[in-house]
Amino acid sequence: QLGPAYLAWFSSRGPTEDGRIKPDLLAPGSFLLSAGARPSMIGECDGSEIPSAGGKRDGLLSMEGTSMSTPVVSGSAALVRQYFEEGWHINGEKNEAEGINPSAALIKATLINGAQTSLIKGIDIEGGQVTKTEAYDGNIGFGIIQLATSVYVKGNTNVQIKIWDREVIDDGDALTYQVTIDRSNGCVFESLSATLVWFERGASMGCTRCLINDLDLTITRDGDVNRTIYYPNGLDRPDNLNTVERVVVNNVFDGETFSLRVRATNLDE
Repeated sequence: QLGPAYLAWFSSRGPTEDGRIKPDLLAPGSFLLSAGARPSMIGECDGSEIPSAGGKRDGLLSMEGTSMSTPVVSGSAALVRQYFEEGWHINGEKNEAEGINPSAALIKATLINGAQTSLIKGIDIEGGQVTKTEAYDGNIGFGIIQLATSVYVKGNTNVQIKIWDREVIDDGDALTYQVTIDRSNGCVFESLSATLVWFERGASMGCTRCLINDLDLTITRDGDVNRTIYYPNGLDRPDNLNTVERVVVNNVFDGETFSLRVRATNLDE
């Protein structure tokens, strides 16, 4: 076991049969500690010693697998929901008067938007051997979950956020949103990250191209004489497979303005 910077050899892999990016997120899931209830005892508590990897001692249990990683993601999603309901997204402080009821798509987008691929050094295939990974591949997807780069809490995180939820768009139309980089209030993150998520009905069994509604997210830098277009998911073109599109623009500067464009290329419902 090389540590948390390496993907476990037994972790599930993607992509799907039609090429969609999977997994969406990574989370710690190798030899974590959790409660290990002992039904035969009443009032048991954590012992003074930590159990060995894969072991159990008193009220503690060490395990690995989705039984451990899934609660990390679920708990993070619950915190993100609370974050929006209590209005933290306005200025990084609790303000229940500004709270909203976030959609599931917004919660998913928030977690994926802040996920980091650079923190993963490779796949631990045991015996000290490591296989390389790349962003958006079938091993790490959008990266490991990181709340510190997903939400803004004044004085505690290094990003600021701007959200749009439950937006409506018609087939063939485009919506444009503007974001200006603001380094005040503790925003020191060097990249601009924008994520679009939508849900749709299940596709037909055995489909070879399973996307039903094709939306496309791109970013341009206002005033760029080269008119560079930044595309999602590590591509140099629009994505026509996924219902998650993340665009990352590196090395952004205070005061720069960017235009985020969502185009409804082909809507079927």
